[in-house]
Amino acid sequence: MSTPATKLSLSQLTLHNPSRMKDAEIIATFAVRQRLLDNVLADIAAEKPRSRALHQLIIGRRGMGKSTLLARIAAELRTDAYSSRFIPLVFAEEQYSVDRLSKFWLNCLDSLADAHERTGDKAAADAIDTTIRSLPPTPASQEEEAAKAALEAFLKAAENTGRRPVLLVDNLQLVFERLPKAQQHVLRELLMRPGCPILIGASPSALPESQDYGAPFYDQFKVRYLERLSEDEMRQLMLHLAEVFHRPDVRDRVLAHPRRITVLRQLTGGNPRTTVTLFFLYAEDFAPGVFGDLQNLLDRVTPLYKALFEELSVQQQVIASAIANHWDPVTARQLSEDTGLPITGISPQLDRLERIGFIEKVSLRGQSATGFLITERFFNVWFLMRLGSRRNRQAVEYLTRLIETVWDEHERARMAQSLLVKEELQSGDWLLVQALHPLLDSATADDLRRRLELLSTSDAEARRKLEEAFDFVGLHPATLAFADMRKTLHDLVPDHAPVTPEEFSSLLLGDRRSLRKGQVQQIASSTTNLTMEQVDAAVKAAEYGRKIDEFLFSEEASIWFAERLASGQIRLLQNAEDWSRAFLQAPKDYATFALMADTLPPEAGRRLMHPALERVFEVLEPARNASSGAWRQWGKTLSENLGLINESQSAYQVAIEIDPTNVEAWIGLGDLSRWHRRDPAAAECAYNEACKHSRHDNKPFIKLGLMLLDLPGRQPDALKALNRTFIEGEVNADALFGLVILSRDYLGDLTEAKKRFEHLQRTRFGETDSYQINKGLIDAYDANWGNACDAWSTVIQRHGRQGIPPETMHEWLRATAVLVHLGVGGEFLTFLKHWEAHQKFRPWYEAIAAIQAGDRLLLQNIAPEVRETAEKLYDEIDRRLQMLPEKTRRRPLAAAATKKRKK
Repeated sequence: MSTPATKLSLSQLTLHNPSRMKDAEIIATFAVRQRLLDNVLADIAAEKPRSRALHQLIIGRRGMGKSTLLARIAAELRTDAYSSRFIPLVFAEEQYSVDRLSKFWLNCLDSLADAHERTGDKAAADAIDTTIRSLPPTPASQEEEAAKAALEAFLKAAENTGRRPVLLVDNLQLVFERLPKAQQHVLRELLMRPGCPILIGASPSALPESQDYGAPFYDQFKVRYLERLSEDEMRQLMLHLAEVFHRPDVRDRVLAHPRRITVLRQLTGGNPRTTVTLFFLYAEDFAPGVFGDLQNLLDRVTPLYKALFEELSVQQQVIASAIANHWDPVTARQLSEDTGLPITGISPQLDRLERIGFIEKVSLRGQSATGFLITERFFNVWFLMRLGSRRNRQAVEYLTRLIETVWDEHERARMAQSLLVKEELQSGDWLLVQALHPLLDSATADDLRRRLELLSTSDAEARRKLEEAFDFVGLHPATLAFADMRKTLHDLVPDHAPVTPEEFSSLLLGDRRSLRKGQVQQIASSTTNLTMEQVDAAVKAAEYGRKIDEFLFSEEASIWFAERLASGQIRLLQNAEDWSRAFLQAPKDYATFALMADTLPPEAGRRLMHPALERVFEVLEPARNASSGAWRQWGKTLSENLGLINESQSAYQVAIEIDPTNVEAWIGLGDLSRWHRRDPAAAECAYNEACKHSRHDNKPFIKLGLMLLDLPGRQPDALKALNRTFIEGEVNADALFGLVILSRDYLGDLTEAKKRFEHLQRTRFGETDSYQINKGLIDAYDANWGNACDAWSTVIQRHGRQGIPPETMHEWLRATAVLVHLGVGGEFLTFLKHWEAHQKFRPWYEAIAAIQAGDRLLLQNIAPEVRETAEKLYDEIDRRLQMLPEKTRRRPLAAAATKKRKK
C-alpha cells in the first residue's frame, strides 16, 4: 500500500466529499478500514481480463465511511500496482438523475472521460465528450435503443483503454430504486458477461434487489459491512490524523483524556464521520470537558442533520420523530399509537426509511414484532438535544448521568462552569442544564441554580424555562442554604441548654468530622427540639474531635479551620471553588494544610484550581530525603483526598524504597491496584508483602481477605486471612463484614453469619451502605422480604440523586447476585420499579432483569448507549452469581437461569 510522503494541512481534510481530495491525501488520511480495503483489492486483483466479475456491495450507515472507502479504492487502483490492468470510474455520490439504463451508461461514459482528464489524456476525454453529444436524449418509448447505443459506446471506449473498468457507485440503492425491473434484468445480464466491468457499490442498507429470491440481482454481490468503530479504532484514527496533519497538540490532548473518547463513542456510536468532526474540534478549539465537545459536535452537524431531516416527507418526519423520541427500539404498532397514523400507512414509510439508511431493523428478544431504531445514533442525540420535548429529554438525562457516573465525574463541574459564564442560554443549553444538573455535586448544582435564577430575574422566557426544567419555582443559593442550616441548628436548641444556640450552631458547623459523616445534616433534619442529652452528646463529640485535631495537627490549625467552616467560607465540603479559595488564603504551614487535606473529599480535591493545587504540593510534598512514613502519608493524601492516582503510586514507591518493611505503604499500593488499576494480581502481591512485614497489625490480612472474597475460587484463602483477626483476639468491623458474607453466602452457615452481624450493630458501621445491604440480605435469607425492602430503601433513597457510588459498586453487584441466587430477583425488580430505580439506575436495573430471565441477549432490546453499561454490569453480576454454591440457595431459579448455571 502507498503511504503519505509529506505532511498535510488541515484544510486538505474534507468531511463530506472525500472524492474532492487528491489521491495522496486520501491515502495518507485513511487509517482504520485497512483490512477491509486489502480484502476488496485482493478480490479485484484476482480478476482476469475475461473472467466473470465478482461484484461487491459495501453496506454501512450514514457516516460510516462508504464514500471514503470507495475513494480509497479508486486511489489505490490508480497506483502503478493496478493502473495497467484496471481503470476506476468514480460517480457522483447521489445518482438522482438515473431513472433509466441509458442514463446509467451515459454516466459511465462521463466518468470514463473524467478518468482520462485526471491522467492528462485530454484527447481521449474530448473523444468521449464527442460521443456523448452524438447520443442525444431520447423519449422513454425509445429507451431500449438508446440504452443499447450508450452501452456500446461505453464498452468501446473502455476497450480502447486496454483496461478493465471498475465502477465505484455510491448509494447504489438509488440506481436500483429508479430502474424499472426489466432494465435491472438487462443490467444483470451485462454484469454476468465475461470481461464485463466490475461493480463495487455502496448502500446504507441491504438491497432488496439482491436479497429477495427471484429479484434481478439475487445473490450477485459479495457483501461487506462497515461496522462502527471500536474505542481503540476511534483513538487510532484521531492519532493517525494528528500525525498526518502534524498536530502534536491534538495527539497530546487525545492521550491526556482517554476517557473522553470512551464517553463520546457511547454518544456517537463509533461513527467515523463524527470522529473526523471531533478531530476538527480538537484541532480548532479543545473544549474544557466532554460535554463541551458534545455541544460543539452538535453545532457542527446541525446544518447537515437539518438538511437530512428536511429531505424526508412530512409523514416520514412524523414517524422519524417518534422513533427518535422513543430512543429505544420501537415497534410499528407502538409508532402507530404514538403518531395516530394507521399501521398500514406506517409500514411502507418504515420500509422507505430503512432503504435510505435512516432507520434500521433490530430483533427484539422475546417478541415476534420487529423493532426500529434511528441508524445514526448521534442523529438521535442531536434530535433530543435540539428538538426533543421536555418529557423525552428524560432519556438523555438518565443516560448522561449513568455514563458520567461510570467514567469521568470531574467533567460535570467543568461543563457547569462553561454554562455559568454564558450571558444567554440557547434552547440546547437549557436541555443540557436539565441533563447535567442531577450529575453535579451539591455546590456546583447550587452555583448553577444561582446563575439560572439570576438570568430569570430579568428574562421572563428564562424564568419559564427554569421552572420547566426543574419543576419548581424557588431556588436557593449555597450561601442561603448554609444560612438556613445555621438557623435550623440555632432553633433546635432547647431553653436552658448548657450552650447558647449561637455556640451550638457554630460548634457543629465547625466540626469537620460531623460534616464529613453527614451527622450535622442528620441533626438538622430533626422535626422537634433536641433533648438536653442530644445537645450534650453533639457538643461533646465536637469538642472531642477538636482536641484530637489539636493533638494531631496544632491548636492554631484546628481553630483557623473550624472558624472557616463555621462562618460558611466552605459552604459544602464538595465545593472545590470554596476549597481552592481556602487553600490560597490559609496560613502557609504544614499543620493547617495537612488538616485541611485530611478533610478534603476526593471529588473536590481532583477539581481544585491549579494555583491552589500547586500550593498544596508546595506545602505538603515531602523532601526527597524525608522519612518513609512522610512519603507514605503523602501517597495517602494524593489518592484519598486529591484523587491523583499516578502521583500517589509514585509516592508509595518512594516510601518503600526508603523502607521496604513499611506495611502501610504496601497496603496503599495494594489499594491502588485493587480499586483504581483493577489489577487483583498486583494488589495481592502488595498485600502479601504487607502481611510479610506485619507483626501485630491485622490490617493487611483483612485487606487481602476482602479482596480474595470477590475472586473465583479464592474464598477459602479469604476465610483464612480474615479469621486471623479473631485468632489474634481483635474484633474488626471490616473483617466482620467479610466473615458475614463468607458464612452466609458461601458456607451456608446463616447462624454464624447472624452472630457475626450482631457485633456490627455495636460498631461505627451501623448506618453505612454495607450494613444496610447486608442486613437486607440476611432478611432475604430469612424470607422476611418486608424488612429486606426497608433496608434497601434506605440505600436507594440515599443515592437516588447521584447514582451508585463507585466505592461501594462491588457491594451492590455482589448483593444483586445473592438476591438472584436466592430466587427473589423478580421481587427485587418490582421493589426497584416502585422506587423509580428502573430509571435512575437504568443499566443496573436492565442487567438484573436480563440476569433474572437468564438471557443476556435481552439487553439488545434497549438503546445501544444504555446497553453497553448494562452488559458490563450483567457480566459482573453473572461472574459473582457463578461463584455462589448451590447449598446457599433458598428458592429455585427460573429454568433459563438454572440452565445457564450448569455451564
